[in-house]
Amino acid sequence: MAGRHPPGVFFRDGDGRVNLAYDADAAMPVSLSLPLEGGWDSGAPGAFLENLLPDERRARDAMALRLGLDMFTADEFDRLMSCFGKANESIEPL
Repeated sequence: MAGRHPPGVFFRDGDGRVNLAYDADAAMPVSLSLPLEGGWDSGAPGAFLENLLPDERRARDAMALRLGLDMFTADEFDRLMSCFGKANESIEPL
């Protein structure tokens, strides 16, 4: 994967919502629901990340506990950020 860079980053905006910013050189979207030209619903980036997690609530709770997160307040962004060891930063899809 040398020489490759992520097409964009997921981050929390000023209102705490999960958002996505594509790199200017991105050639393909990370999802059909998140087109390069934007215009997606404000909940779409969070929904995309939500779908990367296990479906079963018990598995999500176990994941939160294993990562040292509060299973009642941690959302999809918190769980995935913790998996990558980048708390309070951004997620770069490959």
